Amino acid sequence: MSMLGVHAKALGSELTVYHEFLTRYKKTAMCVYGFVEGKDDPSFYRGAIEHMLPKEWTIDLWSVGNKDKVIQLYADFDWVRFPKNRVVFFIDRDLSEFLKETLPVQNNVYITAKYSIENDIVSRDTCDRVLTEVCNLNLIEKGEKDKILDLFDSQLGVFQEKMVSVMAWVIYWKRDGAKPSLNDILMKQIFKIITGKIQVMPLPGGCSTLEEYIHNKCNIPYKLDVDISVIEREFKKANGPQKFIRGKYELWFLVEFVLSVHQNISAFSRKITSPPKMNISLSQSNAITIIAPRARVPSSLKTFLTKTYAKYINTLKISSDGDCAH
Repeated sequence: MSMLGVHAKALGSELTVYHEFLTRYKKTAMCVYGFVEGKDDPSFYRGAIEHMLPKEWTIDLWSVGNKDKVIQLYADFDWVRFPKNRVVFFIDRDLSEFLKETLPVQNNVYITAKYSIENDIVSRDTCDRVLTEVCNLNLIEKGEKDKILDLFDSQLGVFQEKMVSVMAWVIYWKRDGAKPSLNDILMKQIFKIITGKIQVMPLPGGCSTLEEYIHNKCNIPYKLDVDISVIEREFKKANGPQKFIRGKYELWFLVEFVLSVHQNISAFSRKITSPPKMNISLSQSNAITIIAPRARVPSSLKTFLTKTYAKYINTLKISSDGDCAH
């Protein structure tokens, strides 16, 4: 296909980001390129990528919209023209394991090990850094900090177990052909965190049960004859509580946990008797931007970046002319 043909295809596609990529792509530039799903994803991936790039190299990242669009964009590429190790794609695994979805198996497509990249952000280490660097709790004694982090681990486990039923229903809905809007299920209407401990709302969103609430929020009729326990067992057998709770739900837990500890710090510390002024304002709306740069890069992502971007750059370094051509 000629370059004119490539541009014509991009202009005729819903994925106009492809055309923008074509206008910015330069064979000789010291730049690598990548495509992610959502608008918040670059907050994590950019830092991980820039950390392993030589200082003279840059990364161009585009948010495509969702997983299906990223996969479609991959199919739109003329891979005769573009080196795969230079142009890579990042997608979330979601619930594909339970829905028999076929994800692309390509050397330049990264698929998260868990539900989404947010799941890798929510960890004990990240919680530690947020408490110290964002909540300004750097003066707390190490032993007290350890107890807070132990509480985080235990309460995250409680939260994950409580969410098994919700994720089981999501799997059932999707298998049944429904398309629930998972953003409409609000964690703040199901849980509250008081002094670091999670509590379940007795009437979530004004509904009598959790099942009724999630069905109402997603506009899906509640089928009383469904034995959801079968899917719950399937979910747990696949280590679902630790791997496949929706990442945005877990991120909500992390934010609310650290804010709860900060506001009630006198219950955790002998020295700090009132909440110190936070270094950065933290809320659910800016959580990914504030927290993602403080998370460790998953080993699977490190390996992927080494085999793609790093390999591409190293190949250029040992080439005879040092040109950034294919």
